Amino acid sequence: MLRTVNGTTHESYRDACLALGLLEDDNIHRQTLQEACISQSPQQRINLFAILLTHTCPSNPTELWEEFYHEMSGDYAHQTDKIQNGQSGLCFLDAPGGCGKTFFIETILASQRAKGSIAIATASTGLAATLLPGGRTVHSTFKVPLNIINAETPSCSIKKGTALLRVLKDAFVLIVDEATLLHRKVIEAIDTTLKDICSSSEVMGGLLTLLCGDFRQILPVIKQGTRANIVDACLKSSSLWRLVQQYRLTTNMRVALQADERAEMFANKLLRLGNGETDTVQSPNYVSLLNFGTTAENIDILLDRIYPQIHSNYENHTWPMQRDILAPHNDSVSQINKLLAEKLPTQTHTYTAINSVVDEEQAVQFPVEFLNSIEVPGLSPHVLDLKCGMPMMLLRSIKPPELMNGTRCIIHNCNRNFVEVVNAAGI
Repeated sequence: MLRTVNGTTHESYRDACLALGLLEDDNIHRQTLQEACISQSPQQRINLFAILLTHTCPSNPTELWEEFYHEMSGDYAHQTDKIQNGQSGLCFLDAPGGCGKTFFIETILASQRAKGSIAIATASTGLAATLLPGGRTVHSTFKVPLNIINAETPSCSIKKGTALLRVLKDAFVLIVDEATLLHRKVIEAIDTTLKDICSSSEVMGGLLTLLCGDFRQILPVIKQGTRANIVDACLKSSSLWRLVQQYRLTTNMRVALQADERAEMFANKLLRLGNGETDTVQSPNYVSLLNFGTTAENIDILLDRIYPQIHSNYENHTWPMQRDILAPHNDSVSQINKLLAEKLPTQTHTYTAINSVVDEEQAVQFPVEFLNSIEVPGLSPHVLDLKCGMPMMLLRSIKPPELMNGTRCIIHNCNRNFVEVVNAAGI
């Protein structure tokens, strides 16, 4: 037998060659990694492993990876082990876009649900919630009052004896994505509510809670608020922040996998902008955006560049889902949407909202005509024009988790009293 060396039959010819000393083994690589595990961080161990793969060509890299996997993924492992062991606590995962935050959350949810444990996935916005398996908005999950910002002792409106209360009491882990957008009183209200539900004085009632987000992005929106008001509303201004264990994801995996220099430049520019490192020009209120993209001379050119040949491309439902135009003001958003809708060759269908005053005594003070003229941010206008092929976003949770606040759809057919849509997530 060719695989037999000194009376021992090996599983493969390669193992037999190693036993005969005909091939180089990985002992030197193994010893190198063992030394690194003593003094180096998990990220440094990963970098060293990559150098070994690139420049020394180990004979069995898979075996080395399996042997040192846990040592090289310590940042992830520390957090997942905490969850696996059922430890309580309040954690915050700081992760800029593309660093693997969503993948990390999905891994936690899948691992716990596979064991039959209750893992609650929430997010501050409906759109962010749609990216999580079984995700719901924080306000929907915890019944957060709309006027919670003005409450001195914030708490959630969860009734005793309900199924929701039992789920929260039996939950194993709670995840709140994009938590940096939430007013600190929302997190404080959840803390107060969970303490009451779980009859525990521990933070979050002893429920392991993972908050995720990036403070470089949008902070809580305070209407006509000053800088001081916005800072006061941030999670870091909460008394709970001193109890938070912080973790960070720093490598942009999305850019690394694309190997695109422009994407890397864009990501680095965003990080510098968020860190306050971008050069200012003329005034501290302005930043330099040189070499940061292509400038459109007017809105028509912008629309043609982002949505070229929309009159024919709209029939491909994946096409509009691959592009977006962002604007800082609602008026600009409405103008852009109107111009794009006019470019669609399909028929316009007009739908009119029904507005009324809840308190009959105030009906005289607020006539229907006045209500119809009000445009509320985040709600549809009184007169809504729709076309087939037009992208749209749901503003209410109609049938969770398929159709919920933030779900993006494509209009398939417009009837007199209802609209047929295709969930863009299923395209």
